[in-house]
Amino acid sequence: NYTCLVTISTTTSEESESVVISLSECSGYEAEWKQKNMENRTVIPSPLMSGTPILITCYDGYELVGPDNVTCLYNTTFSGLNNVFCNIKAPTITSFNGDKRYYVGGISVTLTCYTEADGAGVKIYKWKLNNATLKGETGRRYVVPTTDSSFAGNYTCLVITSTTTSEESESVVISLSECSGYEAEWKQKNMENRTVIPSPLMSGTPILITCYDGYELVGPDNVTCLYNTTFSGLNNVFCNTLGQHTSHKTFYRPSSD
Repeated sequence: NYTCLVTISTTTSEESESVVISLSECSGYEAEWKQKNMENRTVIPSPLMSGTPILITCYDGYELVGPDNVTCLYNTTFSGLNNVFCNIKAPTITSFNGDKRYYVGGISVTLTCYTEADGAGVKIYKWKLNNATLKGETGRRYVVPTTDSSFAGNYTCLVITSTTTSEESESVVISLSECSGYEAEWKQKNMENRTVIPSPLMSGTPILITCYDGYELVGPDNVTCLYNTTFSGLNNVFCNTLGQHTSHKTFYRPSSD
């Protein structure tokens, strides 16, 4: 209660006003989070007062972009919420037996540790690959490279507090993918292959392209099977009738004796 006193030589007058300073309450956030495909895996206190940090995660099928926590502010909004988004996950090519399969040269794999550990103090995150600790990896998320199949295996996330440790594991398969159905496309473009094509034709395999008799090659003479089962550079390879140019001008070859 604040009181103001005004004093002159003979009298004193005063007035008072009460000032309340308290925590503010954040509300109405559920609708905004749902619209942004967010969910919260912590227990949100009710009422949710300013200064309270909240862990943000995404619904299944979405991946988080931005910080994974926001704080209720005095003006009843959340700090940093405009910089947090849940985008649709890039689909994997296939999945089987509940495990995830990715392909050499394909999109990287982001693993998120959702397990929690009770106990006081700061939570420490550690990651293991086939029971070997990955040095320097201490975050809730770990990005698995797909540059080669050596990164495949069983990944385990450990959450450690002062009193407990909990963990969860996920198997990641990184394998070569197979290119198929290319014969029809090559035939349509008057292409043939003079090398022996291995069967199955796996990603990373280069293939020499030639043209049928009466056609000449425009573009590179080799393509490579990619992780997404297509061929690199195939759109830039053509077999034109001898004497034709891609600019539609006609060139005549001199006859040879």
